[in-house]
Parts: sequence; structure tokens; C-alpha cells
Amino acid sequence: MTVSKSEIRRYWLGGKRKAEQDLFFQQALKPSLWQQGDQQDWDTCWFTGMPAPEVFRRASPARKINHIPGNSALTIKSSLYRTVSSLRERLVEQYGTASAEVARLGFLPRVYSMPEDYHQLQEDALDDPSRHWILKPANASRGRGIRVLTDVATAPVDAPWMVQQYLEKPHTMHKRKYVLRLYVLIASIEPLRVYLYRQGFAKLASEPYDVNDADNVYSQLTNPDINALNSEAQAPVEFVDLERYRLWLREEGHDDEKLFEHIHDLITLTMIASLELMRKRSAECKADPRGCYELLGLDCLVDAELKPWILECNLSPSLGICAAPEDGGEIEEQIKSALVADMTSIVGLNLTQSPGTGNTIEDLATQIAAQAQQELEQAGGFQRLYPNADADDYLPFFAMPRLTDILLADAVKGSAVKRPTLQRRFATDLVTEEKLALYHEKTGQLINMNDSAAFIWLMAMEGIEPDAIAEQLFAASRDTQSNGPDLLSVRKDVWDSLADWAHRGLLMQAATSNHSVAISASREVPAPLHTSLACGARGVRLQTDSRPVMARLEPLIEALGCDQAVPLNPLHVEILRDTSGFALAIDGELMATRLPLSELALRLPVLLARHTASSDQLVLDAGLLVAPSTVMMFARPEGNDEFICHFTEKHEYGFSRGLSLDREKPSSAQVIGLPGQSGNHLFKPSPGLTSPEQISAIVVLVTSKQTGPILQPIPVTDALEALLPACSLAAGHALTGTDFTALAAWVSERECYALNVADYAAAEEVLIEKLGGQPADSALSIQHNEEVSTHGQ
Repeated sequence: MTVSKSEIRRYWLGGKRKAEQDLFFQQALKPSLWQQGDQQDWDTCWFTGMPAPEVFRRASPARKINHIPGNSALTIKSSLYRTVSSLRERLVEQYGTASAEVARLGFLPRVYSMPEDYHQLQEDALDDPSRHWILKPANASRGRGIRVLTDVATAPVDAPWMVQQYLEKPHTMHKRKYVLRLYVLIASIEPLRVYLYRQGFAKLASEPYDVNDADNVYSQLTNPDINALNSEAQAPVEFVDLERYRLWLREEGHDDEKLFEHIHDLITLTMIASLELMRKRSAECKADPRGCYELLGLDCLVDAELKPWILECNLSPSLGICAAPEDGGEIEEQIKSALVADMTSIVGLNLTQSPGTGNTIEDLATQIAAQAQQELEQAGGFQRLYPNADADDYLPFFAMPRLTDILLADAVKGSAVKRPTLQRRFATDLVTEEKLALYHEKTGQLINMNDSAAFIWLMAMEGIEPDAIAEQLFAASRDTQSNGPDLLSVRKDVWDSLADWAHRGLLMQAATSNHSVAISASREVPAPLHTSLACGARGVRLQTDSRPVMARLEPLIEALGCDQAVPLNPLHVEILRDTSGFALAIDGELMATRLPLSELALRLPVLLARHTASSDQLVLDAGLLVAPSTVMMFARPEGNDEFICHFTEKHEYGFSRGLSLDREKPSSAQVIGLPGQSGNHLFKPSPGLTSPEQISAIVVLVTSKQTGPILQPIPVTDALEALLPACSLAAGHALTGTDFTALAAWVSERECYALNVADYAAAEEVLIEKLGGQPADSALSIQHNEEVSTHGQ
């Protein structure tokens, strides 16, 4: 058949594209019907990424675009979790926590969005120390920025990061972790129609899975872009198509039909959870939903119990060929090419007829049924997940179905599905002067209702079904208006009004079965926690409102020891939940904000060393290596000095931190008693160093490599240069000229050396000799950073 020039349509390829994203789409369009257009002249838009709202305003049944406004409810990882969680919260209210309806929604690993969920993450990690977590950017792709967290306290406190519960027991294929890439098509949101492509891929990691090898991205992650960098793997990127995957499952003795029935259910529920968010955003963009569709790349992990979990839904899934031909690349190309061709058929891009119209409920029902049937006939490799013969089983999961959803469900079932009844949720009625207003108990908003809206609300609260409400409202309008709206318009208005109110949380569907509702009690806010510590001249009064903080600081608290006899003027230290991370204040002065939990145990000793001294003291925030007859002062205790850690750990010397000198008589010294610290290592302080006679310290500069002797004397000026960054007056103030002179005099009375640690064994031998032998048996054991950083997590 010859197509006239007037029937030629134009396609626009928009967004941040790669040629691979366009190739299959262009091949799928009939050349006799389509020519390439541009941003101003197009009848279908194939956009990689997300177009601007003004692009959506041009969408119509005859002008299609491959995205749906509001798809971020699915495609942003943190939003996906909130979307499904909101549905779960509503079902808990309707059916109770132990209901089968709520259990069906347990397919998303818990997600914590930064910064708003940071403190909840630390609380949950404290309650379940064995759990692992994975860090992801909230809105990135291709595996960028993803890593397994060995210590949840190190999670960034800022957006756009999120932390997800890590599924530690995945099902493996040939000992390797895999994720299923599934292709989901939302053909329409008005009414909802969802398809799943029968083919897809199992994406394999390039190295065998090992739960204890958390830092090996080639073992833990399945993203092709990451594994492609594994030069040691024979097949760094390997795809197994779903047909072969399901055959392999059966060969392994598994029920692949049961697994995919479960997958179909969780996909359908996810799309239903996002539906009203997309409808609302479409209305805001003034987009005709009949012109919008969405192809999603959904990643699903199957665990060792063969339970599927949704990890993420990807916008504009990659249509490039990732695997080598021998590793599944040929099949990958065939599947992706057929996928796009079948998608264009379903959405009708190669059809020339226009959709029918009508102005009665019968016309609308016929049109909806015909369009759904036409899609099904053009589905190719797609399987329709919703609606299906079990639509009655899914309608309770809608916030509130709209009229088109109900009519389509009727058509697919072949008989009328059960109409919902409603109950109030977060709404309180206010009737004044024969007017109705609703108070939203969650938002505090007052909503005034016109006469029609008030009628719909009051009838719904009496348990009247939407169609019956529409009949009564239509009859009432006929009594008062000769040219009032037709019955179809009234029915649409009733269903839409109820759906809008349900989406806003004012009402919800009444439970369709008898359940005893038992809503979980909310977590109690913990009371402030406090303790007194023996530290320096003033002592410390520590207070926080966070259990994870106390758990994190437990080694430090244990090392310092609780002091029941608090001095009259203790140092008040407060660690409070900040908007992002934690805030630290000393004596009411804010010292640090936005601190991650992991930094507290390292940052607090620094501040304590410089604030616990009295006004007549000078502080040297240096490390003290304790031997039976000598104390050796390290001039750079905060540097990441591997030798200090190695030496102290191996020989079990005591390692303390902080020395205060009397400003009038510098020869009078006092140990502050903080744990020794080197890099990320904390050590228990050594006891018994309180008398000035014991502090005949040796100042040592520790360097990585140098020429000359292992231990050689250095000038006082060199020692001072290394010590000065660690010296201050009380509260961290800089030294005065007088104080500097006194410090210089004190250092000049010490032995000052530089230590060459290029040869660890030789340096150890010389240092032990200089310290006067091996440490006493009473030296306290070391607290390693591994214990500090994971304690309570």
C-alpha cells in the first residue's frame, strides 16, 4: 500500500544519546511511515534520559513519547523504596502487619536516604551488627559509585547517597553472583497496562562470590561496566538469556515457574505503587497520559532461598551490546532488537488508525477493551502482567482505582470486578454553615469542599460505592440543571475525586477481608545518655541522644574509665544528631558539625586533648610510648604512621596520648590519659603515669625513609617544628611568645632523635634498646581500629 505524503510522520531522537540507544528504535519504525524530524517537528519522541515538562505537553494519543512524567518514583533508587514503603504502610493500616497482603510487599531491601535517614541507619545497624550494607548514589547508573560498606558508620552523611541493606546470600550461577535484567513496559497509566518481556538476561559477576571479600567489586557487583575492567577474568562480561537461565534452574532441580510467578507479582505491585504519583505528575505537566509509555530495565536479585528482590528500576535501559559474542553478545543483540520492535508494535507506532471515541459509559468501556486487545495481539515477546484474570486480587493495592481501571478489569475478567468502598484515613470533618471542610491530620491543611465534592465525600463515608454515588449525583444535577453534565462525566468525576483524595491520604479503600489490624508500635525516642570520664585536669561530662554514639565510643569510655567524683567544673561534651550526621559541642560551643559516626572516636580525643587542660596549662597533643623505665614522645601521633601501629601492637607497649605542662613551671608535667592514636588506630592508654618524675620524655620524629643512621640526634629546632602543630593552650588557643620560650626550654632538656624506619626490624631493635627493654607485663592490651570501627555495628 502506498502511503500519501500527508501520512508521513516524523520521529525525534532526543536527550543525551549514544548511537546504540537509537539504532534498534530506528530499525523498528516502518520506513514507509516515518522520517527523521527534530525537536520542533515530531510525531513520536525517543528520548534518552528525561525530557523537560514542555515536551510532555505535546503528548497525545497520536503523538507518543517514551517516558511518563513522575517515573522518578521508580527510577530513583531512594524514591523506589519510598514508593513501595508508602503502599506497605497503607496496607498495614488496612489489613495489619501479619496479613498476606503486607507480606507480598517484602521484596525491596531496606533503603536509607542521606541525610534524612542517617540516624535511623545507625540505630538499625546497632540492633543488627551482623548485617552488611551497600552504598549507592541515589540517582546514578552503570554501577558508578557503588561499594559494599564494611563499616556502616563510614556512610556519607550528604545527598545524593543512599545505603541499602545488602543481601548477603545470593543465589549463584557457576559460583558467581548474578542479577536478572528484566524489561518492563508501562504501555499506559490511564488505565494501567503493564507488560514484561519474556526474554532478558542474567548478568554475572566476573569472579566467584565470597561474602567476606567485600572490597572485591568483581565478586560483589554484576554491573557490566564495572566487570568489563576485570583484566584477569576470562569472560569479564557474561550474559545468560532467560530461556537458558530457566532451563539451567530446572536442571538444578528448581521450580522456575514458581519463581517467575513471584517475579510477575512483585513487578505488578511495584507499578501499582507508583501509579498515582505518575498520574499526578502527568497532570502537573499537562501531559495527555494516552501519549506516554515507559520502558524500564528492572534489576532483580534472587537469593539463596530462590526469593526474588527488586534492586532498582532503570530509566532508558542500555540497548548497547555489552557482552562479547561468545559470552552471550549475539543473543543479547537479538533480544534487544526484538524487544524494541515489539515495544513499537504494542504502543502502535506503526499503525495508522486513530483511537475511537465515545460519550457513553458503554462507548468508553468498548474503546478501553478494544485498545487492550489490540495491544495484546501486537505484544510479540511481551507478556501482559496487568490487568489479568486476577485483577480482583490487585485492585485492593491501588490507592483507589479510577473508572478506566475498573472498566478494563471488567473487560479482562469478563464480568464486573468488585467495586471498592472507602474509609477515612487522615481526615477529620468540619461542618459549618452547611459547608464541609476536611482537616488533613498529617499535613495540617484545611481543605474546603464545594457542594459536589462534599456530596461525594459524605456518601463515600457512608460506605456507598462510587458508581452508586455517581448515579445519585447525576440524578440530583438533573433536578437542578436542565443542561447538566452527562452520566459518563459524572462517573469520571466521582472516581477521580475519590482517587485524588486517596492519593493525598485523606481516605483509603476498606479492607476486603476480615483481618485483625495490629499496627506496629513506633520506635520510642531514647532518653539522653550521659557518663562522666576521668580525663585531664577538669574531667569530662559526656552526653548524647544517640545509642550508636555510645556504642561507638565504648572503647574510649572504657579506656578513660568512668569517674563518679566529677570535678566542680567538668568539661561538658555534647554529641547531638545533626541534620547530616552529628554535631559536637564543648561547653556549649559548637566545635564540629556534619560528622559521620566513624569520625567521632577519632575526632573526640583530638578535642579532649586540647580542652581538658586548665587555663594554667600548656598542652602537647603527642603520643607517649610507655616502657618500664622510659616514656618516648612521638611528635606526630595523628599521622598515619604504620610503624607506630606495627611496633606497639607487636611488642605491647602502652601507648597514651596527651601531656600537659605547667605554664609557670614547664618541668612539671601531667599525662592527660587519652588513648594513643595513630592514623585510624586507637590504643588503650597506660596507667600510672601521673608523677612528673616519670616524664623524662624523649622526642622522636618518625619518618618513612631517610639516609643515615637508624636513630640519630636532631637539633631542638627540628623537634620544635614537629611538635608545634600539636601544642596549644587550654581550649586550643595558640601559644604566646612566653609559652613558646618555655616550651623550647623544656624540649632543649630532652633527648631528641629522628628514627629511620625504612628497615622495620632494625628500627624495632634500636627502639627497644633505647626504651630500656621489653614492656612490663602490666601494659594494657591494644584496642585495634577494627574493633573500634565495627563495635556495635
